[in-house]
Amino acid sequence: MSPWPGAFTTSRGKGLKVHATRVIDLPEGAGGATPGRVVLADKSRVVVACGDRAVELLRIQLEGKRAIGAQDWFAGRGVAEGDVLGAPAAG
Repeated sequence: MSPWPGAFTTSRGKGLKVHATRVIDLPEGAGGATPGRVVLADKSRVVVACGDRAVELLRIQLEGKRAIGAQDWFAGRGVAEGDVLGAPAAG
């Protein structure tokens, strides 16, 4: 799924544009996760809870940056399991 012109949210208080996603089943053990919560983030993929299913982020763009693959976002420590997209910045 490639939303055009894209979906927008926030991550750690900064703007985030989502360029490409894929709808998947929630990973095992992630049932009941709050929508927007990152339930899986590793070198292979980033998965966000979304109701009864989940969205695997494929390509994202942080404000002021170029679009990158979600795996690169994880590798750069820009996202971690437990983060909540769309949540106000802490502190």
